[in-house]
Amino acid sequence: MNRKLLPQGAMLGCIIGLALPIVVFFIGMILDSEQVMQSGLSMPLFSLMFGLASIGEGLFSLVGILYLLPILLPYTIAGGLIGYWIQHTKNKAVRMILIFLSLSVVGAIVFFAASIGVKESGRRMTKEEVYRTATDPSECESPELQGIENFSVNACYNNIALRSEDVSICDNMIPYKGADHQKWHCYEEVARKKLDPSICLLIPEVVLNEHKVDSGIRQGCLRVLKEWGY
Repeated sequence: MNRKLLPQGAMLGCIIGLALPIVVFFIGMILDSEQVMQSGLSMPLFSLMFGLASIGEGLFSLVGILYLLPILLPYTIAGGLIGYWIQHTKNKAVRMILIFLSLSVVGAIVFFAASIGVKESGRRMTKEEVYRTATDPSECESPELQGIENFSVNACYNNIALRSEDVSICDNMIPYKGADHQKWHCYEEVARKKLDPSICLLIPEVVLNEHKVDSGIRQGCLRVLKEWGY
């Protein structure tokens, strides 16, 4: 081992240990954590943080203990041990292979652990997730959902009705500005999905919207299904 490289390696390890967690922190502040997970950004960031720390021959572990304890301690220790092993490998080709392998393995472990942490942290679901996963109208009415930006109880009902192909769920819809045309639009969408004109006949002939204008939902429902051959 070339001991002349140790001070430079230690310095670089300290810089990486201090700078990259700050970068990751601010990226997490700017972007929603789940979007980072879904985009795949977190894996290369965490891989870089712990993989490049191997240059410091374990000193990055000390930095991790001082600044990142206790959350990142297991990964900083792993980075230091892998780095020590790589530094003592004389064959350059083998060393490069080990570096890439360590980046992949450590990054995958951290990404997996971080994903579990996000799921178990009790984070608030997005409106799209609620619409996609709700199976009962009572789920749309939970007080916990009221703080979700642009969340619509009626849209939640509508999605359940479409997935279950059950128009009775449309009856839960709340009138908008005194008009219940959203309910009948829900009937129309279920009718189209089931290809069932009889559902269109349940819609009143005149359905006023919030502007007190006939929205023509029944006629449109029957016309579309007739064009489709039903």
